Amino acid sequence: MITLMLTNHVWEWEFEEVSKTYEQFNTQRFGKKTLAIPTTFEIALLCSIGNLCTEDTELRMSWYKKALLEATGKELTQNYLKDCINRAGFPNCYFR
Repeated sequence: MITLMLTNHVWEWEFEEVSKTYEQFNTQRFGKKTLAIPTTFEIALLCSIGNLCTEDTELRMSWYKKALLEATGKELTQNYLKDCINRAGFPNCYFR
């Protein structure tokens, strides 16, 4: 998912599959065999997952809020994410 996201390719998976994969990663993220993802990549990933929620604004905002929590200590990123959350009914949040 991250490789496709970073190379501006569209994901071929639906929201349910992508969110399930991320949640599985998130529960195992501190395991010895888990791939470490840079925080910036994870924030972008969370926003991209949120962007898949075209019909459900509340669900989209929940993914943006997860990204906001991951952005702890990154003030510019947090401000951008807060702006996306405040524009709930407007276009998606792009973090590239």
